[in-house]
Amino acid sequence: MIGETELIYREEQRFGLWLRWLVILSMVWIVPLSIFSLAKMPSGQGSPEILPIITLIVAGIFVPIAIAVLFWLLKLETEVHPDGLYVRYFPFHIHFKRFTADDLSKFYARKYKPIREYGGWGIRCSFGKGKAYNVSGNKGVQLVFKNGKRLLIGSHRAEELEEAIRSIMGGKQNKSESVTMAERGLLEESVWKNALRGFPLGLLSSIRANLVETVPGLKEKFNRNGCYFGYWIGSEKDRVYIYIQQKNLRIDLCISRDLEEDIRRQGFNVHYVNNYQGRTGWLTGWKVPHSTNKIEAVMKWLHKAFEGNL
Repeated sequence: MIGETELIYREEQRFGLWLRWLVILSMVWIVPLSIFSLAKMPSGQGSPEILPIITLIVAGIFVPIAIAVLFWLLKLETEVHPDGLYVRYFPFHIHFKRFTADDLSKFYARKYKPIREYGGWGIRCSFGKGKAYNVSGNKGVQLVFKNGKRLLIGSHRAEELEEAIRSIMGGKQNKSESVTMAERGLLEESVWKNALRGFPLGLLSSIRANLVETVPGLKEKFNRNGCYFGYWIGSEKDRVYIYIQQKNLRIDLCISRDLEEDIRRQGFNVHYVNNYQGRTGWLTGWKVPHSTNKIEAVMKWLHKAFEGNL
């Protein structure tokens, strides 16, 4: 049951209040007009010609009310639990639809063009783009399933939703398909280049070059499904994860969370991510903009992750 598992992420979206009132008022004015028309109908036995008119007038009373109530109730609910991603577009979906790590081939936050790609907002279908559940805005998380189908989930917190989904993917992914590990040093660029097409890579390149020169015994792996790199030394456990995003690198470090404020004082944002690493005490959710000019500070904290255990 959905209520019996830990809640990692939740978002509830509705159409804007002004839009809901606009729809309601545009529907409601039809009701008194229909009632007035019904009152003006001649009393007594109705002729067969009048019955269809009466039916239309009655429909003019109840249909607008039904549409107004439906539009007021519409909401898109998205939840992430350890056992899957849950989505419901109420009241069209009475129960949540559940998607597990085993269902997904890949997922990523992206901007999209609601009208051009899907013809607007709501529950939408598009040839070549698949389905979309959205309410407003132009951001969401694209899901690509192993059967080839696609679903875009609109979100005002797309990157946070992407991170929440990623937090439940570890350990459930087929690593032989999604993860490539280097025997030593860095992976060949051909391993990850296609998966990261369209992302800024200048900062990532600088970090990788510095790490391989300054950390003896460094090893690198790349997860194509989650678009992140992992680093460790020799046979030790992982020390650093670098997640590739459009605006930032999101970095998780095997250092104490007590150091969050030290990183913030250097001008960086840190927003704790409740993934496996975060729950074991790592510092997670460090956002480093691709345009940063603080590469020395970045490397200082990366090197600290290789110095010892938590």
